[in-house]
Amino acid sequence: MRSSILVAQQYVDWEHEEDKETEIDEFLTNHIYVSRTIVTNASPHNIEFDILLQIPQGALPIGPFPYQKSYSHSLDGYTTLSSKMEYKFYFPQPGKFVHFPANVSINSVVVAKAGTKALTVLKEKTKISETNFRDIVSTGKYDLILNFLKEKPIDTIKGFKWNDIYWLLKDYAFYEPFIKLLKQQKMFDETTWSYSLYHRKSEELVREYLDSLDSFKSTLGLYFDSSLVKVRPIDSNMRHLDYYPLVNPRAHKNLIGGSSNANQPSILNKDLYETYKKFIMYLIEKKVWDLGDKMNLVYYLLLQDKVTEALKIFAKIDPAAEIPKEGRLKIQYDYMAAYLDFYLGVPDFKVARKIVAAVSYTHL
Repeated sequence: MRSSILVAQQYVDWEHEEDKETEIDEFLTNHIYVSRTIVTNASPHNIEFDILLQIPQGALPIGPFPYQKSYSHSLDGYTTLSSKMEYKFYFPQPGKFVHFPANVSINSVVVAKAGTKALTVLKEKTKISETNFRDIVSTGKYDLILNFLKEKPIDTIKGFKWNDIYWLLKDYAFYEPFIKLLKQQKMFDETTWSYSLYHRKSEELVREYLDSLDSFKSTLGLYFDSSLVKVRPIDSNMRHLDYYPLVNPRAHKNLIGGSSNANQPSILNKDLYETYKKFIMYLIEKKVWDLGDKMNLVYYLLLQDKVTEALKIFAKIDPAAEIPKEGRLKIQYDYMAAYLDFYLGVPDFKVARKIVAAVSYTHL
């Protein structure tokens, strides 16, 4: 044996390959494991060698790896080789089995090998670590799992994976307190909330789940209203914007959107064009327009120099009936009324003067 060549074998749970620190001392039947072999050349010289690998006694291979296989490799001095030397297997039956170790040979002479291992295979775990999340979940004991999750924020629990807990969510006895725990910790998981559709016991949870599905809401248009899902323009990133500089065409038309009507006023600002198009679709989908909708329409018409149309829409607003008691949109309405008076109130501008003289807003 050469002391300069080191061989090690380790076992990893296939579903938790990222967990390299937890040593597996009990294997479970019908569960997939990965065996990894690491060879280190501790000498300064390059070596060429063959390595023989085989799955444990009593196990069956997963994938293309056969029961045993030999590889030829070259390894530079002071380097380690671990890639391409792993394979998956599982045990169909419980029992105690021996794993023949990986053997490294040079010129058909074995020069290094890993240690022989005796593996214990069980149908269920007998050793439960009180600090290992997977061990706790594997018990299926609701109180034990929930108490463990309450000890610290879920996203800080070492080894926590959402996939490990989904199988418990079909039971409402676990699902209800688990959801409460997540809300207390201000955590959200889309798959967990999706089980609200399976249980159908809480409209609030269904609403929260559907509200998280942006792709679903995008299929409902710009305005949709029901007891379970609401869609508003802001969900499609439509916001009230200021546009500067904004220049409308006068002598020469530059139509956007493929319009062929030369008499149709065009919108040169692409952002305004897209936003206005979305806004019109929103108004079409909404049966009853509120004060904000009407004032936004007036705003967009004014941006396009469509003053006559803007004045007609503004005249339909009844401020006494539509402006809420708390004064929301009162400032905006008065500002717009004063602005439009420059088109209608020449030369005295009585409306604008009256508004300016009476300014004493308490709701800003």
